[in-house]
Amino acid sequence: MKSRLNFDELTQNLGWSEAAHSFDRQAIETEFQERDETQSLPIKILSIFGGLMASSTFTGFLFTFGILENRITQLIFGLIFLTGSIFFSRKTKMLLLDTIAVSGLILGFTLIGLALEDYRLSDESALLIICILATVSINFVRNYIMTFILVLIACGTLLAALNQADWDNLSYFYVPALGLVLAYLYIKEARIISKRDFFSIRYNPIRTALTFCLIIGLIYLTLDQKFILTNYYALSSSLSFIVLCFVALHYVFEKLAISNKRTIVLLYLLCLCCLLPTLFAPAISGAIFLILVSFLANYKTGFVLGILLLLYAVSRFYSDLEISLLNKSIAMMISGAFFIILYFVSLKLSRHEEN
Repeated sequence: MKSRLNFDELTQNLGWSEAAHSFDRQAIETEFQERDETQSLPIKILSIFGGLMASSTFTGFLFTFGILENRITQLIFGLIFLTGSIFFSRKTKMLLLDTIAVSGLILGFTLIGLALEDYRLSDESALLIICILATVSINFVRNYIMTFILVLIACGTLLAALNQADWDNLSYFYVPALGLVLAYLYIKEARIISKRDFFSIRYNPIRTALTFCLIIGLIYLTLDQKFILTNYYALSSSLSFIVLCFVALHYVFEKLAISNKRTIVLLYLLCLCCLLPTLFAPAISGAIFLILVSFLANYKTGFVLGILLLLYAVSRFYSDLEISLLNKSIAMMISGAFFIILYFVSLKLSRHEEN
């Protein structure tokens, strides 16, 4: 898988042709090169951690000198830092100022959160206010890191609000909803990018952030959850991801040019056999879904994260099974044998398709 499509592959995926469209090839390739240099993964990670450290240090300084002793001051400074960070992010592309803007954004939301807590609001109300504020702020920023953080804040606070309001059962519908949005983003990637509108400009950070939110949500569903056959919320969540898996499989078959109907039916049946044991473990079916859509979109980060999530979800599923260790070992052996057989069957089918 490639992390970046070259120019010819991109135009082919978008359905463009040089005869029907005129474009500056050199300018486009130069822009891609600049994005790779300024938005490489190590720089993004360093910017986030640098912003967190700078925000923590400056917040400690303000509290040490008594500048933020009351909620009104906290709220005013929080709004100042938030609006200032958005302003700087729109006016500059320098790495240093980008890091300062990220620091101001984190600091602003931290101070606003502390002020809302002092106003004696319920936890879910304060979290929903922060969620709405983060969602609105996305409309005014173009910085990759800031958009990424804002999406994380919006989705994270919404999930936390469901938890604080004792609406945990709604999380079984919220997490599949994230999966549905991600399925649309991955499958319709070329169409979204070609529009060159508000959403297409922010597509990469939103997609990456929603991928992390989906992973966090699936991990959340595994916490303090035992394998209970009467957990119909987990069943509905897992069924949603199984349906999304089959939707993704349809596009994967198209991408791999698998056209033989008999082969497709057999592959669907094999996948159904793999997914049926996950009916009460949405984290497993969700991880498989993430792997499929990441493979479909050539998204290496999502593919690797999906594999790691699958390993975690399977190990957590087996540890939560309320059966003896001997029975768990037998179940693992049977599962391993099944997947080995599945590998050889799929290999045979692929060779038959080639012939």
